[in-house]
Amino acid sequence: MKALSGMALLPTAPVQPMPDPTPPMRTITLQGRVVTYRVRRSPRATRITLRVLPGAGLEVVVPGRGRLPALADLLRERAGWILGALDRVAVTAAAAPSLADGALIPYQGDDYRLLVHAVPGARPTVARDAASRTLIVRHDPAAHDLTAVLEGWYRADARAVLTARAVACAADLGVGYTRLTIRDTRSRWGSCSAAGGLNFSWRLLLAPPAILEYVVIHELAHRRELNHSTRFWAIVATHCPTFRQDRAWLRAHGGSLLAFLRPPD
Repeated sequence: MKALSGMALLPTAPVQPMPDPTPPMRTITLQGRVVTYRVRRSPRATRITLRVLPGAGLEVVVPGRGRLPALADLLRERAGWILGALDRVAVTAAAAPSLADGALIPYQGDDYRLLVHAVPGARPTVARDAASRTLIVRHDPAAHDLTAVLEGWYRADARAVLTARAVACAADLGVGYTRLTIRDTRSRWGSCSAAGGLNFSWRLLLAPPAILEYVVIHELAHRRELNHSTRFWAIVATHCPTFRQDRAWLRAHGGSLLAFLRPPD
């Protein structure tokens, strides 16, 4: 399941021979503004896709095989969309909470007060107090980066929460899975492999529980339909009647989830 702050699909342009391997980073001037972008080949891609992601900027996804098509004209045609998406992501990143003591940071749709205790020589610990909605961190700033400490805690908690929901939802759907992996992908909230492996972004822990539940159901539904057919969406709707609203929430707020604890470009 994709996690996109902005995306545009372009028709495949006539292929013109260009040397491979694909250069990873390029620049182009769009409406007088220099834009850096990354070109990525995807075996799943059947057309050129533009993505603007927090911390990554503009990504151009092209089909995995064949010569790289000429991109400059296509990017200039979409200059307005590209620049607008880059500006929106920049605003979202600028609004991301700081990690100073007393800051508000997200956890399952709620704002928690961050309380940071600098203790020389201390092993880093994070404790969540649901009653007071506080997240208490003890660490040695000279030895441990606060961002890394928090991300490690979020990842561990995401594994526990997502595993519990995956077990419960799998039972409801009458399916199984082989493993569950926590990742920090820029373009997907979750995925399900043909072998039954589930992958989820730890950033789902920042969203309200209903959103996390929807993504878990979405991926487990692939254990019955490994596609996005009408049958697949009927399964999702049966077990998550609010999936359209949940999907809309992710599209509206996904950028802020992706920007959290991630340095700007």
